[in-house]
Amino acid sequence: IENANDDADTNPDCPGVGAYGDDTIELTVDVALDTVAATSNGANGLPVIADALEIQGNGFAIERASGAPKFRIMKTDADLTIRNTTIGGGDTGFSGGAVLVADGGELVVIESTLSGNRARDGGAVAVDFGFIQLVDSIVSDNVADGGLGGGGLLLGGSTLFAAIDRSTVSGNVADGAAGGGI
Repeated sequence: IENANDDADTNPDCPGVGAYGDDTIELTVDVALDTVAATSNGANGLPVIADALEIQGNGFAIERASGAPKFRIMKTDADLTIRNTTIGGGDTGFSGGAVLVADGGELVVIESTLSGNRARDGGAVAVDFGFIQLVDSIVSDNVADGGLGGGGLLLGGSTLFAAIDRSTVSGNVADGAAGGGI
């Protein structure tokens, strides 16, 4: 992600990612995050995404490891496509347990599952200022435990666009607030 943000091969363990334009990260194993990589609107398990990026999960997962400190999985301030990936275990006292979309970012989730995340609001995803599109995806069993609600998805007052196509939003809970699903 740092290479993509910098449009350079900043980290030699990931050559080829970082050329100008959109970048793609392809998962070849499940990823268990156990430390905080960035603090922006709360703790994040991955660096904040600041340049266009696609995560091609190939059926693998990105999850917060058991025993890890509480953090959301990722925050995007840019265009992010998540494809064929499971994202789970995010747990934050802030917005968006799996993903926080802010600063005009655009999140497109395709053939993916966002499940088992917890946040103050937007158990799986909180869109503060930006766009979200779900296509052939599942948002399930996420919890918003306060704040504005949105157990699965929170579409904040500055959400610019939201579309849900052939996707399922179910089994999400908003404790003490509105919108168990959205």
